[in-house]
Amino acid sequence: MGRLKLKFKFYNPGISVPGFFVKLSTKKIEMKKIISLLVLLTFYVAAFSQTTKTVTTVSKTNPHIKVFEQALGTGDVNTAIIALNYYITEQGTNTTYTDSLAMMYLERGSFAQCYYWADLRSKTKPDDAGLMEMKGICLEKLQQPKEAIAIFEKLFATSKSPFHGYKLMELQYSIKRLAECLATANATEKLQFAK
Repeated sequence: MGRLKLKFKFYNPGISVPGFFVKLSTKKIEMKKIISLLVLLTFYVAAFSQTTKTVTTVSKTNPHIKVFEQALGTGDVNTAIIALNYYITEQGTNTTYTDSLAMMYLERGSFAQCYYWADLRSKTKPDDAGLMEMKGICLEKLQQPKEAIAIFEKLFATSKSPFHGYKLMELQYSIKRLAECLATANATEKLQFAK
């Protein structure tokens, strides 16, 4: 086999180009560059626009919600609570984030604040079992067992949950309502936990 010889032509001092590139006209080379650039640009725009559509939602445009989600991601409960307080101040108390704020206060052990927000939200959602349960737990922790009993009696009557029956029984026993405690225990014993 013979050796392949490349011809070099010098267009500018110091720059050499192989002979087979010279055969292509400069218009064809420029056209190929433009077409390949357009194809790459099309793919880039399509990929970029697709990701922005999936990331951006209406509720996440609020800066307080962004801070709330970032704080939850890092486990910073105090900052998450502050961000929700700012958001609720802007939007009003009739938002699902009010429930979340009450729950965060409950998990943190701030029972008075949890009761405040759960009670405020229960004015618009009076039959919400989660809000009633939070209020009952807070009242128990705030040493108000009679008010907690009233709430857990309503919960137990509607939910027939063994957990609500147990909490009601525990509260009744704590203030020596033994006959009521026994009746609640008998009713709770017949129930089964949901699987």
